[in-house]
Amino acid sequence: MRNVPLLAFLLYRSASSLPTWWPVSVPQGDLRPPPTMSAITGAFANGTKFLLYGGCTSSCCFSPVDAHWELSLSPDLKEGSWKQHTGLRSDGGTDNMGNPVSSHPSSAPSARFGAASAVDKEDDVLYAFGGQDSSQAFLSDMWAYNAMSSEWREIPASDRSRTDEDVWPTPRAAASLSVVADEAVGKVLVLVGGFGKVGAEDNQVWAMRLGAQARQKTEGRPVDQDLLVSEGWIRLRPEQMESGVGKESHPSSYSAAYGDEEIKNIPFPPTRRSSLASSVNFPARWHHVAVPSTSTGATPSPSSSPPSSSKAGLILVGGVDAMGEDRNEVYLMTFDWHRRTYAWRVLAMGTADDESITRLPVRHGHVALHSSSPSFPSFRIFGGLNTTHDTLPSSFLATTFRFDLPPIERWSKEDFPSSPGARAYAGVGHGEKHSIVVGGFAGFTGDTDDRLLDDVWVFSHGEEVEQLQMALTAGGDKEGWNMKGRHLRT
Repeated sequence: MRNVPLLAFLLYRSASSLPTWWPVSVPQGDLRPPPTMSAITGAFANGTKFLLYGGCTSSCCFSPVDAHWELSLSPDLKEGSWKQHTGLRSDGGTDNMGNPVSSHPSSAPSARFGAASAVDKEDDVLYAFGGQDSSQAFLSDMWAYNAMSSEWREIPASDRSRTDEDVWPTPRAAASLSVVADEAVGKVLVLVGGFGKVGAEDNQVWAMRLGAQARQKTEGRPVDQDLLVSEGWIRLRPEQMESGVGKESHPSSYSAAYGDEEIKNIPFPPTRRSSLASSVNFPARWHHVAVPSTSTGATPSPSSSPPSSSKAGLILVGGVDAMGEDRNEVYLMTFDWHRRTYAWRVLAMGTADDESITRLPVRHGHVALHSSSPSFPSFRIFGGLNTTHDTLPSSFLATTFRFDLPPIERWSKEDFPSSPGARAYAGVGHGEKHSIVVGGFAGFTGDTDDRLLDDVWVFSHGEEVEQLQMALTAGGDKEGWNMKGRHLRT
């Protein structure tokens, strides 16, 4: 009867505290961005402001834009209004031959789509890396947007990085960019995967430490743009591989661990079933998602001196692999900053012998719904596209799945009274208790882009964290809370 206090508590909770979706109302006739996909996006001011920059207003993406839009949400997150920021770039007109003339260096990113972006929620600074331009060329420039001062600043690459591929990431799109907060070293940007001119073989992991002096504690003072980063990019190596060895040579097989089970002599590259964990490079992924988390169950390495192995990590989900196939594995990636290494293992495999176990269907171009707090015990996946071979509307997904982090490590499919329609490549941003989803692409059916979207949705995570803590205090446990992967409903 130890779960009786837990059940009694849950029976009396209000329906408004449950996770749910709702649409954001933007008054008809108000200024708003055109339907957009694959833009730079992020949320500020604890999820009450949302930035949309660039992206494609055509599903063919031959003409990405450089427009800058910001959405302001009402206190209840039910209504919103858009504002366009203009004058960020100046092209200076054209010469007598019709060629564009730049009057001064740009003060914002050029038109692009598929850039990776992440927000440092403490400083309200968004970072963006790479993407593709109108010629489909891959980019490797990096930008920071300060929401307090409404200013963009390019973070320049060093001269050495122009010739040394281990100093600055190569041009790429569809990578993931995350801010990992670590007690030992502060905040670190982590860039994972993506694809570039050599295809989807890019499984590199890069880290950039954010400046220790970046946060200005004086009330209302903007972040000092000169102190945004304290170091350049550092390429991380897989654990047990010597740093600075240059090109990795892949063995014919390797040993791995899945939970407490050790598996030896696994062929490399790993198959769908055997992609467990290893000391070789992380599998190539693009159009995946990454969720920062401190609920990883990771423990610091006792051999690090000084100790810098982090309890914080990244959860990586789905995406496209090096063969162009959609995936659905869930990986945990942890870091040892002192050794400049990373380690990874599988939390949820793509297939299971037990058909009763819920699995996330394969997908790419989905979004992750999670709290801006990395201690949140679960996250959700919404939408995406389940094939790289066509863009028919039937291939787009509108489902929401929840994944409970270690030690539970389990998927559950959730149904809601109202939720967004099927889409991929939507924009997303996060507050502490909600996520914002904007636009996306829902399929190509003919000669017109009739399925590009401009709607705005909020997903409220409810009071799961507070309720879980209170329930545990009342005598429950995590297994009782999740009840085989389904949160209890009244």
